[in-house]
Amino acid sequence: MTHTEEMETAAQTTGGTEDQYLTFVLGREQYAVDVAHVQTVVEFTEITRIPRMPEFMLGVINFRGSVLPVIDLKKKLGLTGEQGEERLMIIVLEVPFESGVLSVGATADAVRQVVDIEDSSIEDAPAIGSKADREFIRGIGRRDDEFVIILDTRSIFREQELTALSSVAEEPAER
Repeated sequence: MTHTEEMETAAQTTGGTEDQYLTFVLGREQYAVDVAHVQTVVEFTEITRIPRMPEFMLGVINFRGSVLPVIDLKKKLGLTGEQGEERLMIIVLEVPFESGVLSVGATADAVRQVVDIEDSSIEDAPAIGSKADREFIRGIGRRDDEFVIILDTRSIFREQELTALSSVAEEPAER
């Protein structure tokens, strides 16, 4: 089983568990998102650019016959100067929007694993010292001797950004 298949299986079998998170790397820091908001993880592929989209929007890919908008998560979080050490992956997130969910691909320098982090091990984000906007951060989790920045997928996008992303995702992908 490949690394991508392992991540997809983990995301599918653990969706809905409140204290399980998919960990990934942006620059040199470890981040996480609740697996309940992760559809799958795919290897980076060629992206078709869309004119007049927000700066953090990379473009779209054909994902299972549908158009999937893909964002540069580092740019969205204001981490543009960070250099990654590994190959890019795309985390397919399910973001709550209007009456349903919107699938959005988010780039990561590397995807690690699904981990358990107890709520008691999650602290509020500090008022200083964080490069990412605090509104995107659910908290700082401790796992063994490491910190994991837990992102709040519901707060990463503003309403108008989701509207722009959904407009490109409405049509089926051409093959």
